[in-house]
Amino acid sequence: MRALRNLTFFSAFNSVKSYIRIKFDLVLLFVNLVLVVISVMKSFRYKKCFNCIWCLFYCTLFIFTGGALKIENIICQKSVANTIYLFDFDGLLVDTEKLHYMAYQQLCHRRGGELCWDFSRFCKEAHGKAGGVWEGIARECPQVFSNGVTREVLYEEKKAIYVELLRSTPLELMPGAAELLQFLADKDAKRAVVTNSPKAHIDIICEALPLLKTIPLWVTREDYLHPKPAPDGYLLAIEKLTGGEKCDAEIIGFEDSLKGLKSLLAAGSKGVLVCPSGHEHLSEALSLGAIHLESL
Repeated sequence: MRALRNLTFFSAFNSVKSYIRIKFDLVLLFVNLVLVVISVMKSFRYKKCFNCIWCLFYCTLFIFTGGALKIENIICQKSVANTIYLFDFDGLLVDTEKLHYMAYQQLCHRRGGELCWDFSRFCKEAHGKAGGVWEGIARECPQVFSNGVTREVLYEEKKAIYVELLRSTPLELMPGAAELLQFLADKDAKRAVVTNSPKAHIDIICEALPLLKTIPLWVTREDYLHPKPAPDGYLLAIEKLTGGEKCDAEIIGFEDSLKGLKSLLAAGSKGVLVCPSGHEHLSEALSLGAIHLESL
């Protein structure tokens, strides 16, 4: 139910200008919590029935206010119908980031280098900006680029390794993704995936995870010119979902990287960053107006 509750949160609050309402509810929640504490203290101190009733009232108010922030609202069909949902792919819907990490490690090894990064370091380089991984490899494993080999040649080698890993590794959806995708499919919501992966990779993954085939629109790397953080891919998805016409629908996008989030925001979408609370780029993402989720 977690994915549905998260989706409920965004749809419910979008209908009442979500960002302002969230801040208001947070303030109200804090005030009510303080009143609860004060009331409890007064009840124990004076032993008066009135204060007990007062405490019960604010406890009830606190619970109901907290309920909204815990995403317990019931989403209605109308809000889904008036919302466009955009998704990144690798690391957000499907657990493939570690396969990319392994592919880069194997590439460096085959080229006479050793990529001595742990997975967290890889994500830092990959998620910060376009080309971040290649810049890091050039800095720390320069022998990979020996004999004048170009990044383009290395990238093709890396993709071949990645395909081998895709075909030999059991693939899984990220936590909460299955329920979310099924819910959107049942509601026939307007939705799309915008990914830096080529279509050939997507086809392999969709064959392994058939639920992904319920997504009606895929924008893959062949479809747009400039990669994230440029908004090209998301702009194309929005154009296709709206038929190129002006649309009053809310647009909500989900990303797991800072560069992807910037791409969403530049395309005019509201941005949701799905990442751990300790994520290095979380504070910057929040400063850009993003909403944070630990997982789908």
